[in-house]
Amino acid sequence: MTTPKTTTRPRSSQRQRGAALLIAMLLVVLGLVALLTLRGGHKAPELEAERKTALALAQAKEALLGRAASNQSGSIPRPGVLPCPDTHAQGDPNEGIANTSCLANAIGRLPWRTLGLPDLRDGANERLWYKLSGNFRNTSGVKVNTSTNGTLMIGGAGPTFAVIVFAPGAPLSGQVRDSAHFNDFLAYLEGFVAASDTNFNNTPAQPINDRFMTVLPVEIKNWITPRVAAELRDALDAPTPPTPYPDTLPTLPTWIDNNGWTPLIAYRKVSDTSAELDFSVGGCATVYTYVFSAGATGLKRLGKC
Repeated sequence: MTTPKTTTRPRSSQRQRGAALLIAMLLVVLGLVALLTLRGGHKAPELEAERKTALALAQAKEALLGRAASNQSGSIPRPGVLPCPDTHAQGDPNEGIANTSCLANAIGRLPWRTLGLPDLRDGANERLWYKLSGNFRNTSGVKVNTSTNGTLMIGGAGPTFAVIVFAPGAPLSGQVRDSAHFNDFLAYLEGFVAASDTNFNNTPAQPINDRFMTVLPVEIKNWITPRVAAELRDALDAPTPPTPYPDTLPTLPTWIDNNGWTPLIAYRKVSDTSAELDFSVGGCATVYTYVFSAGATGLKRLGKC
């Protein structure tokens, strides 16, 4: 009986087929990589524009909070007060400098020079716009303390804001951005109808490409409370800590009372050489207690709103 012969495919042929399959798979992968790279390349300018816009808005917010904490009116501290928008003409040497006064809920360009910033631009190379709550403007008679609320909204709901900073983006259909319309917010922003509007409509019927950043009143309060605490500590310690400490809070700088801070202060005499001073943020538990004693002062942070 003859045993049938088994036919085997040469190993070299199997290797060739395996190599061909690997090459085919590699070509598919390379094609996908090329496609993704091409698409990513198309989006690169858009992503860079978004990055530039986000960075400009973040810089603006940091500068505004710093200004709120350090603000002065001449030699008188006015923590929490923010500069008015800039509505100077295009090419005016005062461009970037805040107006000396403004109406409630004013709108204009961010006063970048006043805030010590570079000439910030968004991803479309446009300057930032600035909407300021009337409760925080640098105008005579305005008092800012831990009970001050914002007046600005987005979408007609949610929290109220002290500030909204806008990156207007590229002009949309119907927006003319020339020297004649330099201070016309309607040529740059889509969510307002009138300059005095307090609600930014972020879902209007027409297209919208504005990006924005907000500052909450509580964010300003968290920056200005330590400033006021330090001023009060200095008032208690100047020229040297009194011995014995008084039974009631000593006379404090006039500006503190004028801005409505005094009702938010609790003072306790612990001993003849020690006293404590509390700051209560409106509607919140005590957030700071300064402890005074002969030769030393310290800060206890007991909570945060």
